[in-house]
This record gives sequence, C-alpha cells and structure tokens, in this order.
Amino acid sequence: MKLDIDEKLIHSAMEYVNPKTAPADLIHELVSAFIRLNAGKNLVALGGKSPKMENIPR
Repeated sequence: MKLDIDEKLIHSAMEYVNPKTAPADLIHELVSAFIRLNAGKNLVALGGKSPKMENIPR
C-alpha cells in the first residue's frame, strides 16, 4: 500500500514523539490510535446494546 501524506503534517506530528522515532513507526502508531478511537466511538454509539449478539449463558 502506498500513502501520500503531506510532509508538513509528518514533520508537525514528529514534534510530539521521540526524535529517534522513524516516520513509518509514527504512521503505525497514528493508524493504531485512529482505530482504537473509532472502535470506542462505535461502542458508545451502541449505547450498551448489541442487537446481533447471542445470549450469553450465566
């Protein structure tokens, strides 16, 4: 996969991480954080309900 990301955006983000961090590692962390954030938003949107979930024996 090839990504086209604005160099200024990368340099701006690099100001918040360890200077030894490789840009590829930064992108990996950013994508991981994006996934976690949106997964959390999806859980909140469910409002404690999951209509497709099977009953769990207790």
